[in-house]
Amino acid sequence: MPSNPLDPVTPAELTEDQRRHLRVFLHEIEAAVAEVVSLVEQGPQDRILRVDVADLPAEFGLRIQPEVERIRRDIDTLAARFGLEPDRRSRLRRAQALLVTAIVVLEDTSSRALKGFGQVDAALSRELDPVLDEISQALHAMTDTLLTPGAPPDHASISGGSA
Repeated sequence: MPSNPLDPVTPAELTEDQRRHLRVFLHEIEAAVAEVVSLVEQGPQDRILRVDVADLPAEFGLRIQPEVERIRRDIDTLAARFGLEPDRRSRLRRAQALLVTAIVVLEDTSSRALKGFGQVDAALSRELDPVLDEISQALHAMTDTLLTPGAPPDHASISGGSA
């Protein structure tokens, strides 16, 4: 039943498609805000081939806190008002997708695949491909471990310590 903007008692209604669309977009906003908060709260997350530059303005986290809280409160209000249920995201499926994607990317990294970017040094396959094979074996082992029935729950850190 459509709402009447002049009648504040009649609540607005959404179709199922509109509800799904609203949930997806509010999720994107929530995810963006959560990532910004994460950038503020975490130290640099340097990796071997990516270095985080600590260049956020001074006290940025403190200055945006009221807006973060307002956004979260407003999303919560809209979710409750329109019956938006949260997505249930499987960590197992996400980990599997990440590992399979890495395996596929690795296949496009071999010395043979690099020929598409120009002439390849004859020694490259001896230096590059064996290391890539080791990475591939490790990624496959991680995938196998993930999919092994009876594997322990997600309580251990990557380093083997307890969480």
